[in-house]
Amino acid sequence: MSVATHDIDPKRATFNTPYPPDSSRLIFNSITEYRTFVASYSQIVDCQIQFKYKEANNPPCTFNRCQFYIKGAENIIAKQTFKDCTFFQCFLGSVEFKNVRFERCFFRGCDFTNSRFEYCVFDQCEFEICSAYHPDFINTEISSKFIKSLIFFSHHYLTAGKSLKQDFVYAKLGVAKKIYNSNNSIDHHAFSDESLHELKRLELKDVARQQRLNWEKRKYGTFFFNLIYTVFKFVNITFTNGGTSLLKILSWTLALIVGLNFYFAASGIQDINYPFPAGHTWFINYLKWLPRTTSIFLGYGYSSFIAFSWWQAFIINCCVLWGLLSYAMLISVLIRKVYK
Repeated sequence: MSVATHDIDPKRATFNTPYPPDSSRLIFNSITEYRTFVASYSQIVDCQIQFKYKEANNPPCTFNRCQFYIKGAENIIAKQTFKDCTFFQCFLGSVEFKNVRFERCFFRGCDFTNSRFEYCVFDQCEFEICSAYHPDFINTEISSKFIKSLIFFSHHYLTAGKSLKQDFVYAKLGVAKKIYNSNNSIDHHAFSDESLHELKRLELKDVARQQRLNWEKRKYGTFFFNLIYTVFKFVNITFTNGGTSLLKILSWTLALIVGLNFYFAASGIQDINYPFPAGHTWFINYLKWLPRTTSIFLGYGYSSFIAFSWWQAFIINCCVLWGLLSYAMLISVLIRKVYK
């Protein structure tokens, strides 16, 4: 059986990238050897790389088309720090990283398939056009930028069928779940919220895809049954970042109250519980209506409002519906904050 000289898997970012030959293998037994090499060569190109030392701060370096997995070797990189390093089209898959810290590193066109990160940190790192099928993240700090960098390489295929795209969607969802759980396990709230938002966004895309299939297959009952769930999921992601923040929903609610209060104050709609004559000025009338408009969005006392047209009734019901959705989103965020 012939041995592949390049990456033949079209799912990966490193597709068609040549594998470094065994003759190019660089084995660094100590940090001194590595620093001496980097001092002479600012970048390492088309090499197999093996680090045999631990507990060291590695100086900046550019790794171009390098392979960190070596057949028959231990393939563990442990207790090291990489600062200001660039990884371009590197093979990082099937490598175990333990207590490794990456600071201000840049990864572009790299493959992380079957790699494992345990107690690692990616601090201010950037990722672009990468691939990762079935990686593991355990107690590792990593931003959602990694998830966003994972793309489906349709140009690697002559014909990219729906099944291939769906496999990619499920793989990306799996990565998002692992990154969320990893950040959550170390109580990194910012990265945990970011990764949860990205996870919910991917789930919404998958739900929307399933809804399209239901419509195409004329499963109208299933389509309409899931429609409300899909709409609520979209609203929740849009206005609470997937149940992680109340800032957007509160801002939008306040803006709607202040804006629509102009309409209610001049619309002629009546509140039978608190009737009052129109003020001498629009400003006084606006202030009198402000608590009433607020009560509509709170879903309180809306049945006492008398509308004189279908349009007025429509606006009142939309305000009440928004208020009920706001309550639901408030509960989802509080549950997330209490139990995360």
